[in-house]
Amino acid sequence: MEIPLLLHWTVFHKMESQLKAVQSYFVVQNNEVSHYSIKSATNVLMNWRRLASRIRERFTNRPESDKRKKARLTEFERGYEALVDLLCLTAHEGVRKDSKSKYARMRSWMRQRYPRVQRTLFPFWQESDGAGKDPFTRLFAPTEIEEVINCHACIENITRSRCAMEECIESLKTES
Repeated sequence: MEIPLLLHWTVFHKMESQLKAVQSYFVVQNNEVSHYSIKSATNVLMNWRRLASRIRERFTNRPESDKRKKARLTEFERGYEALVDLLCLTAHEGVRKDSKSKYARMRSWMRQRYPRVQRTLFPFWQESDGAGKDPFTRLFAPTEIEEVINCHACIENITRSRCAMEECIESLKTES
């Protein structure tokens, strides 16, 4: 399973420029230390440590805290419910221009957030489906909302994903 590293590209650009600053700080020119201050070197070191801790936290296999897991799941649940509401409304009233744009925004949001909770939700939808088809991704994988609502398994995917979500939330409550 691939784990995405969610760091903005500017982080690496900033780190590169700050590392160059530190490097030139330690270069002695005419028996004088270059113009970079101790403060800029400290900033680079602090940013480097923050980045290293994020990477370490992201790639270590230690279990995520229950509190953090619940927070991510709650945030995802809100977006998931909004997506299901949009799909049901669109199936009932027909596809409109605003529903297409809303779906595009929600699809983007879901594609960013789902990998963070996928591991938590996996056991709950995997038990009900031997084929291993993820009901969540089937709701936001298609690029157009028409593809989702016209799919013959749309209602089944909504039902299976909702059951998995409810079971997962219930299991987190009982663990606490």
